[in-house]
Amino acid sequence: PAIAYRAVFREATNGDNGASVLRLLALSAGIHCGAFRDRMPQLTMEALARSFDLLNKQEQAALGRFTSLELCIYGEEHHQT
Repeated sequence: PAIAYRAVFREATNGDNGASVLRLLALSAGIHCGAFRDRMPQLTMEALARSFDLLNKQEQAALGRFTSLELCIYGEEHHQT
């Protein structure tokens, strides 16, 4: 997941579309998590942190134009019961 988030970060820093908020979806959630379901919040945050570390200094600085990062999560209705 860190490599995928790195690609998203790189795309977000490629040009300036005027957006001030970077909104991301969790790469895996809901019924697709399997045995990792309870660990997904922690794994997602670790992947986000790792992906930032994988960026070069210029890319990291370019992310600074965003005032916030929002992580969109799936609602309970997307979880298998």
